Amino acid sequence: MPVFRRSGLGFVVIAGVAVLAAGCTITGGGWFASPSGGKVAFTVNGTSDEASGDVTGGGDIHDQALGVDAHLVAAGTIEGGPQAFNFFVRTLNCADAEGVSLDDRTSEVTLVGQYTPQPKTQGPGGTFFALVQDRGQGRSGQGDFVAVELFGGVFDGYFSCGIVQGGNFNVK
Repeated sequence: MPVFRRSGLGFVVIAGVAVLAAGCTITGGGWFASPSGGKVAFTVNGTSDEASGDVTGGGDIHDQALGVDAHLVAAGTIEGGPQAFNFFVRTLNCADAEGVSLDDRTSEVTLVGQYTPQPKTQGPGGTFFALVQDRGQGRSGQGDFVAVELFGGVFDGYFSCGIVQGGNFNVK
C-alpha cells in the first residue's frame, strides 16, 4: 500500500518510505504546549532499516492535562488510507498555525506503531502515528516540531502537536 508524504506541491504518494533517509537514527525528548493549556512530554529513540525504511524503536507521550500517558513501540511504515491522510492533514494545519514550514526541514521522521496506556489498567491500547522534525540547533525561534495522534484503544482520537519548547530531537 502507498504512503503519503508531503512535498512542496502537497501530498504525493510514494511506496513504503517512512523516513526522509533510510538508515538513520532518531533520539531525543522534550515538551511542547498542549491545546488544553498544559505541556505534552514526548520521547523517542529509534532507527530505520536501510533496506525497507521501516522505523523501529520506542518512546513515550504524556499529556497530564488530558490524562494521556502511553508507551509507544514503533514498527513499520505509515500506509495510505483515511487515518494516514487525516493525520497528515491535521499535522499540516497545526504546522501552519505554529508558523512551521514542513518543506523547510533539516530532517524528519514519520513513525507508526502500537501504544500501550500507562498504567496498562487504564484500558486497551491502539495505534499511533508521529512526525518528528529536527529543525537543527541555533535557529532562533524555530525549535523542533512534533505531531502525535493515537487511534483506537482508550485514547482514540487524541492528537497534539507543536514546536518543542524544552528539549531536543536529533535525526542523523
